[in-house]
Amino acid sequence: MTDPTHRPSAGAALARLREGHRRFLQRLRDEAPSAPLALPRSHQPFAAVVGCADARVAPETVFDAPLGELFVVRSAGQMAGAAGVASLEFAVAGLRVPLIVVLGHTQCGALQAAVAGGAGLPEQLGRLVLELRAGLPPDVENADAAAPLQVRRVLDDLQAASPLLAREAAAGRLRLAGAVYDVSNGDLRWL
Repeated sequence: MTDPTHRPSAGAALARLREGHRRFLQRLRDEAPSAPLALPRSHQPFAAVVGCADARVAPETVFDAPLGELFVVRSAGQMAGAAGVASLEFAVAGLRVPLIVVLGHTQCGALQAAVAGGAGLPEQLGRLVLELRAGLPPDVENADAAAPLQVRRVLDDLQAASPLLAREAAAGRLRLAGAVYDVSNGDLRWL
């Protein structure tokens, strides 16, 4: 685990990524030494997950899913935006994913900033935080209270933004579900 009081240099961070990739390849080779690589041969995820960019909430880890099983779209506050919605349309129309999960989490920095009003943030982040704030009730007290509200909002927004997703859901070929992950203990609460 990274020491929060010590930030590595860019060079040290790159070295850690390279070393991590080396371990990843070694693990793949150890699991199937006779195969070229134990990677999925086709792109057939069983679910799509819209999640926050927070490094503590990697959907593949939270759901214990190996490579190729999840189609993941991530951004601060799990805001899908145009690129995210287009990606999900590809997952549903092209890959025939039957489930989209919107995964929120406790202690979300984007939601903390939104609840606090979002002052003093860099330009693009400030816009995103203002958009998050606009979707929350004025009396929301903290990020943890906002998390399930944001998940429900994104679930609604996905269908409003994409006639394809709305049509597939109405026809019963697509299910949309929401959950909030607790970063303090790993629990997951389905909404």
